[in-house]
Amino acid sequence: MKNFKKLHHAAVALFCLFAATAANASVESTLNNVQSKLINTILPAISIMGLVIAGLSFAMGNENAKRHVGWAIAGTILGFAAPSIISFLQGLAH
Repeated sequence: MKNFKKLHHAAVALFCLFAATAANASVESTLNNVQSKLINTILPAISIMGLVIAGLSFAMGNENAKRHVGWAIAGTILGFAAPSIISFLQGLAH
């Protein structure tokens, strides 16, 4: 039941985040705005949270902390490089 509540809260938060975007817009502009918010806001925030959690894991002396930090750094690089990667791929498609 706790997991369902967390999932429900996450769904409501995402809906509230994107509802204003979709209010009076075409499908294409709505999708572009959603993509922009995901890539420029949410993905870097999740990357930083992963880095913080990996750092806490390292500070607590977890035996897998080096692996956690490595994956967190890789995720952070990917998270902050995502806008450039998407722009590059869109350039190839057009």
